[in-house]
Amino acid sequence: MVFSGVADVPDQSRPGAVAPPILLLAFDRPELLAQVLESLAAQQPKLDPARINLFLDGAYCPYRDALVADPVAVDHAALVFRRLCPGGRLHRAPQNLGVAFNYDRAERFAFVEQDAPVAYFFEDDLVLSPFYLATLDRLAALAVAEPRVAYVGACGDHRLDVAAQRDRLGCLQPMEHMWGYAMTRRHWLERQPVLAPYLDLLRGCNYRDRPHQQILEHWWRQGAGVSVSSQDGAKLATCQLLGRMRLSTVAVLARNIGEVGLHFSPEGYRAAGFHLTQCYPAEAPLADIELPDDAALEAMLAAEQALAAERRGVPAPLRPAWPAQPLPLDAVGLVRLLYRTLLERDPDDAGLAAHAELLETGQSDPAQVIQGFLDSSEFRDVLGNRGWVRAELSRGAAAPASVGGGQVAGQRG
Repeated sequence: MVFSGVADVPDQSRPGAVAPPILLLAFDRPELLAQVLESLAAQQPKLDPARINLFLDGAYCPYRDALVADPVAVDHAALVFRRLCPGGRLHRAPQNLGVAFNYDRAERFAFVEQDAPVAYFFEDDLVLSPFYLATLDRLAALAVAEPRVAYVGACGDHRLDVAAQRDRLGCLQPMEHMWGYAMTRRHWLERQPVLAPYLDLLRGCNYRDRPHQQILEHWWRQGAGVSVSSQDGAKLATCQLLGRMRLSTVAVLARNIGEVGLHFSPEGYRAAGFHLTQCYPAEAPLADIELPDDAALEAMLAAEQALAAERRGVPAPLRPAWPAQPLPLDAVGLVRLLYRTLLERDPDDAGLAAHAELLETGQSDPAQVIQGFLDSSEFRDVLGNRGWVRAELSRGAAAPASVGGGQVAGQRG
């Protein structure tokens, strides 16, 4: 489907004003971008394509002095946009900015150049149901009127089937993924001084090469509890520090198609269950959506702050040896990861507590705990079910202890 004509779409977030700008961010996935644009063209009521601005990142990275994407794919994405949305506006970066700075320039366009009180942000891997934007208009009106709400969206809970979504059709919940959302200019302005140090840490390097541990340490020192160094993590951290909410419908009005991308592989995408997403079959914008009352909203904020406090920092004994990786974990998170990846099961409570205590008190460092798992009889049993190690196991090496039932990996108990 291609955009045709121009429709006069009323803006429910600011009656009588120009409708919010739509900022679409893309890079080197033209085949996905085409699907997103087709879903925008299918919106009801009809969408004015002049509202759509594509912020296309560049392929050449000056910090690596190399291409970080196929320039042909980036060119193709530009052609797809011009073909499917000829009335839209293309903002093409001359070189690679990375996700965070591509968002930054899109936000400045919306809130400085356009002076919009609210703007809509999408990436090139979210296919929208026909009433997504009309529903987002209603949500944006709520956010503009409530200072405690910074972001709203209608991606919903992808784990719920249609029947479960129907049971909570008018309900809002804390936003899980920063996909297809509206952000208020009010929050963007208050967020600027809080976000600036994060952006400073990204300057002078490719986004993929960002200093993960330094970023996390920055947020921990500020009092935010995040475990990722991405720009999505920065948005969550600033909400925590400012006491702001990100809300989404429970009903699912969009599906993620980004099976391959910066943060997803086909295996990870399927493990998260995104391939099973059931969109709610809305025949009109979602009606009767209301913000939680004051007590419920304050309870949500308190729950978010409590969760932030739980995640507020890697225990001190871990920090000297903590790896600079995209997804650093605290002690409990590391132990859970080891159980799931090495032993192929969730940890029992006693085993989880025992290993986490060793890490948190400094009795063991991460390398020692990992080695304990590798030396355990349970890990050998997991490997023993795979033919390529049976010969090794049959040589009669002594079997170390199991790690379950509160025992510590690699120790007799």
